[in-house]
Amino acid sequence: MKNNSVKLTTTAIFLALAILLSIVENSLPPLIPFMPYAKVGIANIVILTSILLLGKGEAYLIVVMRCVINAIYQGNISAFAFSFTAGTVSYIVSVALLSLKAFSLVGISSISAITHNFVQVAVASLFTGSAAVFAYLPYLTLIGGAVGAFIGAISHYIIKKYPIETLNGSADAKKKNNADNKTDVNDTSDPA
Repeated sequence: MKNNSVKLTTTAIFLALAILLSIVENSLPPLIPFMPYAKVGIANIVILTSILLLGKGEAYLIVVMRCVINAIYQGNISAFAFSFTAGTVSYIVSVALLSLKAFSLVGISSISAITHNFVQVAVASLFTGSAAVFAYLPYLTLIGGAVGAFIGAISHYIIKKYPIETLNGSADAKKKNNADNKTDVNDTSDPA
């Protein structure tokens, strides 16, 4: 029961953090003036980290809820089509690449960011009925790859500082964490 409570609470905290980061980022001026919708995607740090720390299901829940809540908060339901579609596809790509174990977190994040940008341009093309928006793709690919690497590096640092076993809650994880901290597994006394 305790493990489920910890996981649920951590998922809620990660969701709140992802929403907060999205709101902050949306309030900032555009990085590229002629592409006002091009954003860094700092909330993707939370998504990538949550895939590894919480699990695939919880991470996808965060993706969906962040898209829904941001669309409602912005009062722009059409933005949901862009963010949900691109978020879902880039999430699937991230999970698939993670399962291959052939790429670093930085590489996975870069590929995922490029995928996200491609899908958003494709959705924009469907909305506008024009392929002209694909002219932005070379710029978005370069920017997405670089920003994705940055997001991946931050996620890697977080994973190193916050071990996956922490949320596992298993006896083996507790033994490992306690051994790392050089404490007795059965010691429940207050360290203070």
